Amino acid sequence: MGEIYERLLALSLPIQCVEAVFIASILTAPFKDVQRLPLSFESKCEGHLYKHIVLAVCCEGKWGSLGISRRGTLMDKPLSFLSLWALIEEFESSYQAVGHSLTLVAPGAPMPHDFYSVDMPILWKALRLRLGSKQSTLSKLDLEKFLQSYALDVPNGTNKSSQHARKRSNSHAGNVSTPSPVITSASHKAAALRSAIAAASL
Repeated sequence: MGEIYERLLALSLPIQCVEAVFIASILTAPFKDVQRLPLSFESKCEGHLYKHIVLAVCCEGKWGSLGISRRGTLMDKPLSFLSLWALIEEFESSYQAVGHSLTLVAPGAPMPHDFYSVDMPILWKALRLRLGSKQSTLSKLDLEKFLQSYALDVPNGTNKSSQHARKRSNSHAGNVSTPSPVITSASHKAAALRSAIAAASL
């Protein structure tokens, strides 16, 4: 995946939502206590099916997203949501505001932090959630079980989730890793993530 990132930078071409997820994943990789997973959407508008993807980000128990879209409300979301489900509900409202009906949300497996030393496929859609008044309750329960399986519901952004995700993915870290800056305060982390948002949206 690191090679894909380098190729995108070398080409310097306009990017779409999938490429933005790749870039955002690399830019946030140094923050070991920040968990990231792909979040895919399917929506319908006037009989047409549309697909989109962002990178969901969790830091110190708060969720947000990084991405790119022609709609400003369907990309970056601040780290202010208390759960992934709350973030999904925010996206559902944003889709409704632009005339789309959100029919499917699919979170993927957590992204690794060592892209250059870990050779593993990306699980883009690990769970499929159907939305709607009758299905939301079951989907919410399924999402909670999914997050627990990766220990992503651990409060205060502990490193346990990162270790558990790597074990679940059968990844093996080598001697090469992405340098990690020393960032201790939540405000500094938020500022660094905002910089990643801006870079991913260029």
